Order: sequence, then C-alpha cells, then structure tokens
Amino acid sequence: MYYCVDCGYLDTRICNAGRYRCDRKYEYHYADDLECYSFCHHKYSSDDVIRYRSESVKKSAINDSKSYRDGGCYITTMLVNILNLNDDDMIMDTMRYFRSGVLQKDNKYAKLLFEYDFLGPRIATALANDKNNVMVSKKMFKNFITPIILDIDGKKYEDAIVKYANMTEVLRLYYGIDEVDEYSYFDVNDIDKMGYGKIRKYIKF
Repeated sequence: MYYCVDCGYLDTRICNAGRYRCDRKYEYHYADDLECYSFCHHKYSSDDVIRYRSESVKKSAINDSKSYRDGGCYITTMLVNILNLNDDDMIMDTMRYFRSGVLQKDNKYAKLLFEYDFLGPRIATALANDKNNVMVSKKMFKNFITPIILDIDGKKYEDAIVKYANMTEVLRLYYGIDEVDEYSYFDVNDIDKMGYGKIRKYIKF
C-alpha cells in the first residue's frame, strides 16, 4: 500500500492547509491519501530533477497533513472531505478570507474564534462519523454556507458572523456536544492563531 507522499507527482514544496499539489491531476491531496490510478514512483520536474524523498521528508509531510486533517475545521470536513469541493475552491478561499481578513483582524471576535477552535474538532469528528453526513452537509451548505458567502461578498460581515455562529450552534446541538463552559486559556494577543484549530493545544478537553 502506497500513499500520495510516495508518488512522484506530489509536489511537497507546494502546500495549502495540509494538502500538497498533485502535478498530474492538478489537485491538492493530503500526504497520507491512498494512492490513485495515476500513482508514479518517480517523476521528473521541470528542471529534470527526480523527486526522491527521504523517509524524514515523507514523515514530516504526513504529520503536517494529519495535523490539518485532525485540526478541527469542521467546515473543511464538511465541504472538502464530505461534499468533495476542491480545497482551493472559491468558497473555501472566501471562508479563509473571512477568518483571516475579518475575524482575526479584530479582537472583539477572539471569543468567537476561540469557541470555534474548542467546538470545531468535536463537530468535525461527529460529522465524519455520521452515516447521514452528506445530507447534513448539504443542508448546512444551503442554509448557512451559501448565505454566509453572499454576506461576505457584499461586505455584510456582521450578518455573516451571526450566521457563522448560528451554524456552529446548530451543529453543536444536533450532535449533543457540550458548549464552552470555561475558558481555560484565553488571550486576545493570540487571535492570529485562532480559527485554525491551532489554539486547541491550550484547551483542556
């Protein structure tokens, strides 16, 4: 059994949120995705250098992918892993802009981002293991993601934030997940780390 990181088509120099560029299919894949029909042990790059990878490089790429796969972004789980949108799709890029270009720019949103990092991993896990996750994801896409995207495009950020918070709350209640009852770690100076699931290392589960 081989993984994408074993394939010569995967360019481990180009990474986007834990996914690496596949030069054959023009897609991004996790390093530990299973091999596909295009699998190739070796490939010449544009400068005719064969991409050989040491075991340490492979291990590092796999760990990076696992960090993001398990990072608690239920939106990525919902849109990319379940509904099969590309990770660099316009919708995903818009949601990333919303996080980094709006929410992370103002300390008043730190609590919202902290709650997302606290609840995100639990919601993502529940979604991934839900036999009805396609149905749930489609409903979330129609009722929340699409309106949020429209609000962001129209620069109606406060409206988007309300929908964003409501979406998380709907999923929390649907899966019976406990709400955030205490902030074991909270520092608005770390707002640039929030919303990625990265701050989860400070949270006591």
